[in-house]
Amino acid sequence: MMRVVGLVMLLVASCGFDTNGLEGQEGAAEPAATAEPAAVPAVMRAEKVEVNRLIVGVLYAHAVQAKNGQVDAAGPPLAPADLDAQLSAGTVEAPELAVDVLYAREVKAKNITVRELHAVEVDIEHEGAEGDGSQH
Repeated sequence: MMRVVGLVMLLVASCGFDTNGLEGQEGAAEPAATAEPAAVPAVMRAEKVEVNRLIVGVLYAHAVQAKNGQVDAAGPPLAPADLDAQLSAGTVEAPELAVDVLYAREVKAKNITVRELHAVEVDIEHEGAEGDGSQH
């Protein structure tokens, strides 16, 4: 372990880094400002969710309505009492929402992508689909 630490110290010393950073160097550009990505909650609970675009791993809801979307797999809905126990008061409104797990009584979205859906009522219209365009 001593050799590794000594080697690292030797390399740092031999590279001649300016401890003042790039500010003191001629022709140095200002570093680009980068925005921190918004934190995505692993689990979200709400009474109602209204978004333009929803991307969710597992969705537990009573009703899901979307203009267009994709559901990879569907399973049985939670019992009403179990869903009620997971809900939180309030409405989530956003242009886009991405979350691992979502519990909501009602979900409305223009576009939805769900890996696993557990809901009582599902109405997802598919643009360009023939027939009534609904998936129930």
